[in-house]
Amino acid sequence: MFDKLICPDCKQKLTNTKDGIFCDHCKRTFRITKGIPVIFPQRLSDFKKVEINYFEKVFENREDLFGFAESDWDKNTFGWLDFMDMIEKYPKDSKILELGAGNGNYSLILKKRGFTDMTTSDIVVEALIPIQEYLKDSQASFFAFDAENIPFESNSF
Repeated sequence: MFDKLICPDCKQKLTNTKDGIFCDHCKRTFRITKGIPVIFPQRLSDFKKVEINYFEKVFENREDLFGFAESDWDKNTFGWLDFMDMIEKYPKDSKILELGAGNGNYSLILKKRGFTDMTTSDIVVEALIPIQEYLKDSQASFFAFDAENIPFESNSF
């Protein structure tokens, strides 16, 4: 998905370099943390900053937050059965963008149902690290960004 990245500020294409991800237009460089590009707009609201800070602390060194018991699927907790019914309507090679992946519950369902071309995102890098490990054998890609500023070209998914 790197070829579809755009700058959240100027909406121009981004370039993947050895030093990070770079915008030739506005000259911004975006960092990569533990293999995960972090693509935030230059100005984030105070609320977003507090949200990131809070969830960084929640997910820091907390790999146990990833996943859930498959035995809970039949209870329709969090609408899992509804979600599974909905995704069965799509081809397994669909390009999927998951916003706000959190602890990875829906990523797990998507993988178990045979979907592989996923872009998994969250505003917090630490939330994505355990999911990245679990999905390493799929075509999944991972990005930290604010869902109000999706850094991909239109019609990428």
